[in-house]
Amino acid sequence: MKPRVAWVAALLALAVGGPSAQARRPLRWSVDLLTGAGATDNVFESESDRRSGLFADLRLQLELGRRSPGFRWEVGLDLDRRWFPDRSLKRGDESDGELSARWQWDLHRDRARPMRVRLKTSASAHRTQLTSRFATGDELIGTGGTSLLHRYDADQLRVDWDVTFGQGRDLSWAIGGTLRRRDYRQDYSDEPAIDSLDHGEMSVDASVEWKVSSRVEWGGRVELGRRGYRERFVRDLSGKIVPGLATRYRDLGLTTDLRFRVSERVRGWFLIGHESRSEGHAGYDDRQRDRALLRWYYEPADRLKLRWTAEAERSTWPRAHVGYDPAKSLRRTWVRRLSFDLELELGRRWSLSAALEAERQDSRSPGYSFDRNVVSVGMTHRWGGGSGGKKARRPERRRSAAPPAASRVTGS
Repeated sequence: MKPRVAWVAALLALAVGGPSAQARRPLRWSVDLLTGAGATDNVFESESDRRSGLFADLRLQLELGRRSPGFRWEVGLDLDRRWFPDRSLKRGDESDGELSARWQWDLHRDRARPMRVRLKTSASAHRTQLTSRFATGDELIGTGGTSLLHRYDADQLRVDWDVTFGQGRDLSWAIGGTLRRRDYRQDYSDEPAIDSLDHGEMSVDASVEWKVSSRVEWGGRVELGRRGYRERFVRDLSGKIVPGLATRYRDLGLTTDLRFRVSERVRGWFLIGHESRSEGHAGYDDRQRDRALLRWYYEPADRLKLRWTAEAERSTWPRAHVGYDPAKSLRRTWVRRLSFDLELELGRRWSLSAALEAERQDSRSPGYSFDRNVVSVGMTHRWGGGSGGKKARRPERRRSAAPPAASRVTGS
């Protein structure tokens, strides 16, 4: 049996295990199917090759779980596909899949000092042919003759855990961590100018949440991480490749957020964060990233939910120059996003969703600036009662070599 197949089989076996009393409790399950369609005015997120097109969405979520006092488990399968019927836009297609298992133990259920342990394991895959913002929609070929269309196709194994301690009803703190292995499927041994993105990563974090009042909650989080690449290039301060060295990143992340309730139907969330990455050699690939997000939730009626989000992000490389040329300015990128989401429940099993998104990226590096607008609508049908009580929805899409930042165990 292949190692990845054995790993997936093991996490499923562990998921359905647990105390013997679990066998006498009913299973909870759900199946969510989302079908949708939309349009974008910049399929390839390109500065020079701007093409508009229509796309179709299909997402299937399956969940199976069981809950009891003090313990719960859940197994989930999430398959997501977006494709463009126009054959000239096929490089914009994307597919994602994840098989996951979650466990939660309430070790101390005293309201004054609760204690909870959560664990999540997952195996996921990502497929896309969107390889470069410099591309013109045609197949890219390296100097060694290797196609670059599947450069960002990747498989990932991940384990997340956290332990939460409560101090009364208003204060809690937690420690946690992540182990992750991400392998990119294409071999570049015949391409001297292209490095491999395969890497392993581990991190630990500590967080605190404080219920300031009945309407305001504050949270803070610090995270330390290490990431190691097998064959990613290391450069000196002049931008030249240094052979024989392996890339090792050290990361520090700081986040603080405020959740507030204006009324029974209006809520808000404000977050700011900073991430510092150290390369560990000459420091050419060191990076500083700052982010701010504001989100409003509004429920004008019992079955209607609205969400508005504004986000800004700035990334700077204090030692890296545009085009690897020391005579040019330092690399810097700004990103701004606005989005609006709507969800309308049409009954116990059906819901309608719609979304508008506008994104603009400005970069000092040629070819990496672009803007795009996306509009989409979808219909979701649910079978079963559900183990998690969540509904399928269109996820945010970030086309990059690394997955989007997210809460480790909850996946939000």
